[in-house]
Amino acid sequence: MRVSLAGILLLAATAARAQLVESIEVRITNIDVVVTDRAGKPVSGLTQDDFELYENGKKQTITNFYAVERSATAIAAAPATTETPAPVVTPPERRRRIVFFIDNFTLDPMQRRKFTDVLDKEIEHIVQPGDEATIIVFNRRAMGVPPFTGDAAALKTALRAQVRDAGVGMLATSRKIVQSQVNTLIDAARSDTRHVGLYYQQALSVVRAWAEQSYSDGRNLLHGLSATVSRLAGMDGKKVLVFATGSLPEKAGVDMFEYLEQNFRVLIPNLPTTARLTANGYSITTDIEKLAKQANTDGVTMYLVDASGAVKGSVSAENSEPSDITLEAMDKMNTGGALQLIAKITGGTAVTGTDNFQFAFDTLARDLDTYYSLGYRSEENDKTGNRNVRVKVLKPGLSVRSRRSWAPKTQVEQMHDRVIANLFRENTTGAFAIEVALRGEPQKRGRGVFRLPLRVTIPSTITMLPDGPDLAGGFAVFLVVGNGIGDMSSVISSEHPVRVPAVHEKVLRANPLIYDIDIEVREGKQTVSIAVVDKVTNEAGFTRREFDAR
Repeated sequence: MRVSLAGILLLAATAARAQLVESIEVRITNIDVVVTDRAGKPVSGLTQDDFELYENGKKQTITNFYAVERSATAIAAAPATTETPAPVVTPPERRRRIVFFIDNFTLDPMQRRKFTDVLDKEIEHIVQPGDEATIIVFNRRAMGVPPFTGDAAALKTALRAQVRDAGVGMLATSRKIVQSQVNTLIDAARSDTRHVGLYYQQALSVVRAWAEQSYSDGRNLLHGLSATVSRLAGMDGKKVLVFATGSLPEKAGVDMFEYLEQNFRVLIPNLPTTARLTANGYSITTDIEKLAKQANTDGVTMYLVDASGAVKGSVSAENSEPSDITLEAMDKMNTGGALQLIAKITGGTAVTGTDNFQFAFDTLARDLDTYYSLGYRSEENDKTGNRNVRVKVLKPGLSVRSRRSWAPKTQVEQMHDRVIANLFRENTTGAFAIEVALRGEPQKRGRGVFRLPLRVTIPSTITMLPDGPDLAGGFAVFLVVGNGIGDMSSVISSEHPVRVPAVHEKVLRANPLIYDIDIEVREGKQTVSIAVVDKVTNEAGFTRREFDAR
């Protein structure tokens, strides 16, 4: 079996893949809720009776409830003591997994520096004991996906290094080039009115090419965000994605279409008003909604920042032609709409039109320190498909934010998530220990491709049940490969029954089970993540190891 994705080849040369059971586990669904007053301040002290929760319009019984209140004021008010404080143990469901995702391509260096300076200052306040975080810089592709860590100092060092090496964001330069080309054709049309229609068509072609490129870049960025959400999906605790960008237009190129149309309407009085209609063809609204729904299903709340800041300057009422400032304002409205839509669906916030990035991190910190978790058991837990969720707070004058939807995942899908998460986290806990090692030297298979012969060692303590004169059980193996820049293969899985005569159980238990698999990878360092699931108990063990394929 051969799977190819993102430049990594993966070959399983073992038993044929078996059909795994796609059952959906009946479980509690948790919806995290942030409640604010009319001034936007977080509200604490509410109880389960202050909320109502609806799924697909039907009221649900809230079976689980807890409130998180970790304010700095409460910590400061604690009585002083000379005794060494006991280490703070954060329950798994309340630990935070945070990704800071910086879209470098759309940010000019000055604005990126403003944003990262605030982030550098706030990391140690946001990443608390028990939390883990990572920083991704995106420049039309992820420039690396460092492992999650709870070390704030290490995160700050990584941030400074990544920002230093990120280079110059190119979007602003590209925009100026396109605008210059359009302006040249506008000037030519004013000088040669006999061929104004020809110049208009040429300028329209330039703008369409720009819109197509912007549309492609926007979808590529959303794909990068989607991959990041997938890496968070299998992690426990509260999961947050902080996304900073300079531009993510919901309708790519609409500002340039408007600019073109308004300038040429002076020369072509009967020019139809089609700019916004044309821009509809380059809309990424569906992709945005898809990302937001994926984040909801994977339990990831998104906090979004238009880090390009406020519009610089003002627009003169005496000038009827759109200026650079007008174009900038239109792009910000376009981007703001996209970010607000994601925030609304996922229960996060979007900060746009301001250079006050401190406000964005203050909002994030408040949300992480004061929120409520409502758990319920869906009456349709055995069905697939998206479910709409609505939470009401019964006290007047209060507002509530939460994710608007979720979709159940099968046990196999959940294991896919967990083995992917294991790529990016150290010390993933499991019910039992497994090991992976080379059983031979890497073998070159072609230009830049190596075969790694792997051996997975599994405890022989897997559960076996009587079946006539035999004992029967089995295990499933899930495997994914990733490299240091965030590329990864698809997950492969295989199921392996184990059956022995009951009288031979001692022989079975005397030695570990061995699973051999060959994988083909690109040359260089690759990380292999493996999960093994006991097919009787559904308990899993995890391991990950880096191999140098040379």
